[in-house]
Amino acid sequence: MIDVSGNGAGSIQIKGDSISLNNGSLLLIQNQGLQKAGDIDINAAESLEINGISADGTIRSAIVNETLAGNSGNINVVTPRLIIQDGAGIGSRTFSSAQGGNVTFNVSEFIEISGFSEINPELFSAIVSITFGEGKAGNISIKSRNLFMADGSSVAATSFGQGDGGNIDINAQNIEVKGSGFGLFGDTNIASATFTTAAAGNININTKNMIMEGGATVNTTSFNNGDAGNITINAAESIQVIGQNVNRISTRLESIVETIPILQSIFQLPDIPNGNAGNITINTPFLLVTDGAYIGVQNSGTGDAGVLKVNADFLRLNNLGNLSATTNDGDGGNILLKSQSLQMRGGSSISTSAGATGSGGNISIDTDTLVALENSDITANAENNFGGRININAQGIFGTQFREEITNQSDITASSELGTSFSGTVELNTPGIDPSKAVNQLPANVVDQTNQIASGCGANTGNSFVVTGRGGITQNPSDRVDKYVAWSDIRDLSVYRQQSDNVVRPGKISKQRRIIEATGFQLDELGRIELVAQVPENSHSLQQISNCGEV
Repeated sequence: MIDVSGNGAGSIQIKGDSISLNNGSLLLIQNQGLQKAGDIDINAAESLEINGISADGTIRSAIVNETLAGNSGNINVVTPRLIIQDGAGIGSRTFSSAQGGNVTFNVSEFIEISGFSEINPELFSAIVSITFGEGKAGNISIKSRNLFMADGSSVAATSFGQGDGGNIDINAQNIEVKGSGFGLFGDTNIASATFTTAAAGNININTKNMIMEGGATVNTTSFNNGDAGNITINAAESIQVIGQNVNRISTRLESIVETIPILQSIFQLPDIPNGNAGNITINTPFLLVTDGAYIGVQNSGTGDAGVLKVNADFLRLNNLGNLSATTNDGDGGNILLKSQSLQMRGGSSISTSAGATGSGGNISIDTDTLVALENSDITANAENNFGGRININAQGIFGTQFREEITNQSDITASSELGTSFSGTVELNTPGIDPSKAVNQLPANVVDQTNQIASGCGANTGNSFVVTGRGGITQNPSDRVDKYVAWSDIRDLSVYRQQSDNVVRPGKISKQRRIIEATGFQLDELGRIELVAQVPENSHSLQQISNCGEV
C-alpha cells in the first residue's frame, strides 16, 4: 500500500514500463484537511494492470483519491493498455461539501474492465466517481481506441448524498459492453445514478462502432426525487443492442426513474419517487435493436418520462426489439425518429404508454420507407387518460395500418382504456398514396426466394453454349463502332440526323436498298469475319446456340 493521506494530503506519481497492483494492493490519498489534495498520476509505457482483492476478501486492489473536507485530487492514467480484473477498481470519492476529483484515462490501445472476485462476488471490477456528501461527484473521462467491458464490470458516477452525480464522457473507436456478473447490480454497465434529491450526471459517448449484448446496460437512473441524467451517443458507423442475459433480463439503453423494494429499504427511499427521467439522443448511420433488447425512457413515479430521439439512416427492430417511452402518473415521453429506412419484424414495437393517470406520449416518425411485419406495432396508448399522437411522414408504408385497437397483425394505434372518445390521433402523410385506400398491406406469408430460381443446365447432358462475338454491341456506349463489327451495330441517333438523305419522311420514298438477312460468315484476306447473305463454298456457317435442349 502507498498511502499519503492526511491534513493537506500529498500526491502520488508513478512511472514505469509495466505497472501492476495485485491481491489487495492500494494507492490511496485521503484528504483530511481543508486544502485541496494532490493528484495520483500513473504513466506506464507498456501497461497498467490492477487485479483481484485481498486474501480475506475485504480490500480490493485499487487506486483511490477521496476527501473528507477539502477538494479531492484527481486521478490521471496514461498508458497504451489498461486492464482492471477480478474485482479491482479505480475511484474518486467525496464525503463532504467539497468537490470530488475527476478520473481521466488516456489509453492509446485498449481498456479492459472485466470480472468479479471469486473470493467475494459482490466486489466487481469498476471505475467509479461517488459523492456521499453535499459536494458534486467528479467526472469520468475515458479516451481509448478500444473499450471492452464484461462479466458485471462497471463504469459509474453515483450520488448517495446531496451533491449531483458526475458526468461520464467516453471517446473510443470500438466499444463492447457485454454480459452479467453477480449480485444486485450484476449487469455489466455504464451508469449514472442518484439515490437522493440531487441530479444524476449525464453520459456522453462518441464512437465508431458500439455493441451491447447479454443483458448489459447503459443507463441514467433516479431512485428518488432527483432527475436522471441525459444520454447522448454518436456512432460514426453503427450501434447494436442485442439480446438478454441468462435470466431473460434485456440488454437495454435507458434513462429511468424506478423503484426497487430492496433498495428502498436499504437507503430509506420514498415509496413513490417524483424525479424526471432524462432524454436519450442517438445519432448513427445504422441502429439495430434485436432479440428482446430495449431502448427507452421510463418513469415509475409521479414525474415525466424523457424524450427518445433517434437519427439513423437505417433503423432496424427485430425479434421483439423495442423502442419505448413509458410513464405512470406523469406525462408520457415522446419518441422522435428520423431515418431513410425503418424496418420492424418479429413482434417488435415502437410505443409510448401511460399507466394510472398519465397521458400517452407522442410518436413522430420521418422516414422514406416504413416496413412493419409479423405483428410489429406502433402505439401511443393510455390507461386512464387520453392516448397520444402518432405522426408518420413516409414515402411508403408497408405491412401495417391504422386500427382502433391492437390486433394480432401489425398495427398503428393511439387508444385509451377509457374508450374511443379518449383515443389519441394518428396522422399518416404518404405522398402519392390514396389515404382512402389506407396503407399497403403485405401478405402474411413472405415468399422464400431461394426456391424461385430455375436450376442451371447440367454439363453432362450434351448441352452447350457457344459465344460467336459481341453481336455488334460495343463494350461501352461511348466506344467507336467499327464498320466491320456486324450488321446489327448500334449508333448514336445524331449520326442519322446528320445523314438526311437516308431518313424516310412522310411523302418521300426511300431509295435505300433492301436489307438482306445474313445467313453465314466468311474470313476476308485480313482474317476478319464478315457476315454474308450467301455462304460461299469452304466457308464457315453460323453455329447454332442451344438453350438447355435440342434446336
